[in-house]
Amino acid sequence: MDITNILKEFIIEASCGEIDAYFTYNIIFETIIGTKKVTTSEVKEGTIIPCLTIKNLSNFTKLLEIYIKKSLEFYDLSSFEGNEKEKIKMIIASLFANATFDDFANPIDFLNRRIAFFENSKEETLKSTFISSFNSSLNASISKDKIYNESPYYLNAALRSEDGVFKLPEVKFGIMDDTLYIYAIQNIPQEKTNYTKKINRALYKVNDGFTDKSTADLKDTTASFLIVSAILLSFMQAKNINKIKISSILIERWNAKRIAISKKAKYKNLTNEETEKLIKEQERIQANLTEKFLRTFLRLSEQYNNLNITAYPYEIDSYLSLEVAGRLTSENKLLNDISISITDNVKHL
Repeated sequence: MDITNILKEFIIEASCGEIDAYFTYNIIFETIIGTKKVTTSEVKEGTIIPCLTIKNLSNFTKLLEIYIKKSLEFYDLSSFEGNEKEKIKMIIASLFANATFDDFANPIDFLNRRIAFFENSKEETLKSTFISSFNSSLNASISKDKIYNESPYYLNAALRSEDGVFKLPEVKFGIMDDTLYIYAIQNIPQEKTNYTKKINRALYKVNDGFTDKSTADLKDTTASFLIVSAILLSFMQAKNINKIKISSILIERWNAKRIAISKKAKYKNLTNEETEKLIKEQERIQANLTEKFLRTFLRLSEQYNNLNITAYPYEIDSYLSLEVAGRLTSENKLLNDISISITDNVKHL
């Protein structure tokens, strides 16, 4: 495969915000190679345009080729109907859809990290653990995700008893060296039963004894997000992975939504007022999702002993950074029960 020519084509298309890869992908960025700005983009549809800064094109191209090869091996792309070039462009588009501002500024580090994500995890079922606070067993697995999601792996967890099953949200993550990168937490649909109602009530015990002393409104946090994050952090501690980085915003996902709104407005011939209403609603939803995602881990740092914030977003980079400095314990019975049960029973992921 001729990565060099495909990359050139991709960079030109990205300057206009539309990647032709069988489907159209709304990825927009400018590019600097060496010291020369090779593409510029017009600000449109309220996008925030990052700049891909490639200091060494040869190194970047070699790593990109490795990433593409590993993606072709890792993901099931049998349903993709485009040709080989379109498939490669789709892989590159999916890669940049998960880039932060820092990743655009440091693409070599970004590619090394995404390659490591393939290598540092594997599909496996984790040891079943009884959680007394729920009077249920926790069953969890590390599963491969689809290429268009935020990371190659996700935590799939559920509580089970003879009364039923309660599916916890999925956590999208990757591992590089001794650091856990978390990109998203997503609810999944489940049937409402007496058992799920019972677990939903039990989840709110995570609020017992919590007094919010911050200015971040940490009480406004989804209980199931707290619990599934606690499960993942506890499993990771059992594997001696104690550094955590939480992604604050994936800029191309934001841009894609803004471009989609603009296209919808043109297609439906919406007025400026109707378009502005859609934009404001999208901004409200995105801000709420981002803030609630970050608040999950800010809240856990308040409730867990030995879970310390080492940097807030944009102090060092765009991540919220934390570190586990000892065994995870909490005065909250539910959180403590989860971490003690998992770390006592799980020796590895």
